[in-house]
Amino acid sequence: MNKCTPLHCAAMNGHTLVAERLYTANPRLLHIKDKGGKTPAWWAQRRGHMTLAQRLKALEQESKTILTTSKSSQVAPEP
Repeated sequence: MNKCTPLHCAAMNGHTLVAERLYTANPRLLHIKDKGGKTPAWWAQRRGHMTLAQRLKALEQESKTILTTSKSSQVAPEP
């Protein structure tokens, strides 16, 4: 598997605490897809780690909301 992040590995193996710490260190990891186009949340679900998969999906939505909010709150500099 190419382009597999540490968060992918934690998700595949059901390591919830490690996954949460990796997310805290770098929230963008949630959105990186592996060579097959799969996210860490997808791998957690595929491997049967349903609680972790649900948590990662919730964090994905939360981080998308934060990114959207921060982009819309940016004010263009005055000339």
